[in-house]
Amino acid sequence: MSEITIEHLSKTFLSKDGTVEALKNVDLSIASGDIFGIIGMSGAGKSTLVRCMNYLEIPTEGRVLIDGRALGDFSEKELRKQRESIGMIFQHFNLLMQKSVLDNVCFPLYIQGKTKAQARQRAAELLEIVGLSDKQKAYPAQLSGGHKQRVAIARALASDPKILLCDEATSALDPQTTSQILELLKSINKQFGITIVVITHQMSVVREICEHVAILSGGEVAEQGLVSDIFTHPKTAVAREMILRDSGAEVESGKPLVQSEIQSGEIIRIVFSENSAFEPVIANMILMFREPVNILKADTKNVGGVAKGEMILQFMKNSTNVPAMKGHLAECGLAVGEAPEYGN
Repeated sequence: MSEITIEHLSKTFLSKDGTVEALKNVDLSIASGDIFGIIGMSGAGKSTLVRCMNYLEIPTEGRVLIDGRALGDFSEKELRKQRESIGMIFQHFNLLMQKSVLDNVCFPLYIQGKTKAQARQRAAELLEIVGLSDKQKAYPAQLSGGHKQRVAIARALASDPKILLCDEATSALDPQTTSQILELLKSINKQFGITIVVITHQMSVVREICEHVAILSGGEVAEQGLVSDIFTHPKTAVAREMILRDSGAEVESGKPLVQSEIQSGEIIRIVFSENSAFEPVIANMILMFREPVNILKADTKNVGGVAKGEMILQFMKNSTNVPAMKGHLAECGLAVGEAPEYGN
């Protein structure tokens, strides 16, 4: 297991149109053995950040430390050795199409100097771990996307990494296959204690596999913390937008999600866990205050193995009971927050 510390990291690219600040003063601490998510929209700087973590991209400013040692202090030889302990899997698998599944997994083992017999024995063991013992002689073109990613994971494990970087590793897969790959990664994390960093634009992926998350926006960390906390109490507009997109709602610039025919009052978001969902809270509140409430959206999600329900509620326009009703919801154990993206 290895700990990753990122200090004041910035990355600037030069282009014909001038300079592009891909990353701006990023600070992150990823604990040893954690499954850590880095999420953001396209262009947020996610892929640049993950490439800085193994120094495939050299930061313009700041440091990346693995177990307290700064990668920038390593010699070229030391850096190559360090990269052996950092595995990486990609969106499009990056397999050798002219090589069999077994030979794809053997490739990094040959680079390490293993004999053919040693490499093949270890590759066979790794293919068993990822559930592809029966595909050793197949070629990538004969495999499904999920099977290709399993081969890529086996290949990444061949160097016995302490860290596994996953750059949009499930973006090319269907939802069912994505869930299977995420379960495999969780199993690998538990079995080998590997620190896993998941780069994605999908909050559903973060919810399913990660304990901690950092949300990138415009090259900066907009928000970070426990996945369960951010889902329940998002503090920034970009976090709320990622959660709404996870629900299948599209947020378009300048366009409200609720159409103009709804002419009512304040809109809030409430979140309840399995421990706060045993009584009809909303129905009881309506009876108590004798005032109707619109339920604009209701959804239930698995956040870190815990069922969490989400509702978007709308109160009557000019209601004087709103503060008391919000207080009642909070007293019932529900997290109550704003939902500005739903405003008219």
